[in-house]
Amino acid sequence: MFPAAKPIPLPPHLLPSSYPPTSTLFFPSPRPPPPGTSPILILFLPGNPGLIGYYHSFLIHLASLIHSPAHDTGHAISILGVSHAGFSSSVVKDGGKDGSLMEGWRERRKETKYYSLKLQILLKLDLLEHLSTVSSSPFYPPDSTTLKPPLKVLLMGHSVGSYICLSLLHSYLLKFPSTPTSIPSTRPNFTIHGGTLLFPTITHIALSPSGQKLTRLIAHLPSLPSTAQFLADILVTLLSLTVLRYLIQLVTRFKHTSSPLPMPSTTSVPITVSGPLESTLAFLTIPGSIYQSLRMAAEEMDQIREDSWPGEVWGGRHDQQGKGNYGDGAGNVKWVCYFGREDHWVDEKKREKIIVTRGGRGAVGGRNGEKEEDKGYPKMVVCEKGLPHGFCIGHGEVMAESVFTWLQDIIAEL
Repeated sequence: MFPAAKPIPLPPHLLPSSYPPTSTLFFPSPRPPPPGTSPILILFLPGNPGLIGYYHSFLIHLASLIHSPAHDTGHAISILGVSHAGFSSSVVKDGGKDGSLMEGWRERRKETKYYSLKLQILLKLDLLEHLSTVSSSPFYPPDSTTLKPPLKVLLMGHSVGSYICLSLLHSYLLKFPSTPTSIPSTRPNFTIHGGTLLFPTITHIALSPSGQKLTRLIAHLPSLPSTAQFLADILVTLLSLTVLRYLIQLVTRFKHTSSPLPMPSTTSVPITVSGPLESTLAFLTIPGSIYQSLRMAAEEMDQIREDSWPGEVWGGRHDQQGKGNYGDGAGNVKWVCYFGREDHWVDEKKREKIIVTRGGRGAVGGRNGEKEEDKGYPKMVVCEKGLPHGFCIGHGEVMAESVFTWLQDIIAEL
């Protein structure tokens, strides 16, 4: 049995200076890239709520598999999981000790800021640009003075994180088109090569069973995000972290982890917690996170509709010219889409439609790759293991085993 990987704090200089507070789980490669080869970064984007701590066990197991000497691919592979903007804070307030109800509520409201779905996409693109150009990069040898090969990026997203992955690649291709007149110095030092989309909500999420319920609720109660946040703020201001943790555990049956939410802190470094219990506690206590989650969910219902991404985003045979209108900016793009069976956030008919239209003519039940005519298309898989949409709670290691296999196939073609 190989030892479990351990995430380290992401050095502050690896985030853009104006970046919002962002919690991270970073697993740097244990080896430098071989001379003349590109390092590989797997960037993981969570669903909604966008707290990376929910994926602690999943990412640890995935990193342990990838970094195991028994699975050496010859590549230097790092993994970075990031929370979405609006779901991180550098300060934890203990409601049982932080003063009066109104003072605590006013203080929390000052820290509330909303980050739209579109802004979440642009922020991730800014992050990749910064990571590929920053000095003292963890992806290259410290004494590297020669021209650095471009960082090869694989995207991995869960739920709405999958939508953000596809939109991120599209934004990248639009911002950095590769044409005969392109100036090399204006190109970023990274390329995106697809990745894995887990339980993706990438079309018509409002038609899903849960999407229909949420759409009706928001239509009847437009103030839901603000109301829910107000009630949570009162609860957090009145109760201590200890009491809140107990109540969450009582309702959810989540188990304690070895990484509890720290007590009040004044550090400027965003806090990252691990496990569903502590992540749910953080979700309640981070100023504005419930408002962020519900308002972003309303945007998801309204904006995630038809599959309108061009062939260059889906890659393979969908990019008829091989390089498409955007040139070679994306390189070889290969996606693996892993859909849930009876996923309450995905409409079954829309799921089957995208499997057929994007997975190839011979795709049946999502098992493309078994037939010759499906090669070159995104690999579509429908879960037969009974995993829930929220796999990160209790099923992270099982999911990591499958993801590792798909990533091996993608990396072998880079």
